[in-house]
Amino acid sequence: MMIKFVLVMLAIATIVYAVNWYKQEQRSKQISEMTCDDLVDAIITREISILEVPAEHREAVNEILQEIQEQLDKS
Repeated sequence: MMIKFVLVMLAIATIVYAVNWYKQEQRSKQISEMTCDDLVDAIITREISILEVPAEHREAVNEILQEIQEQLDKS
């Protein structure tokens, strides 16, 4: 009886892990397909963290965010 319980719990844990992994992969895929402007919008609305920005877009996103910050500082 205890072995069945452990096996059921292991199966549930495996399913939960697989679902979480799949969601994380889908999120990473969506983020990698975003344009720089989309990434900036997502950062501003706090949908993603700046740490999630793909390396190839990081410099452009930082420049756009700096421009926004400069505009805000002027006003």
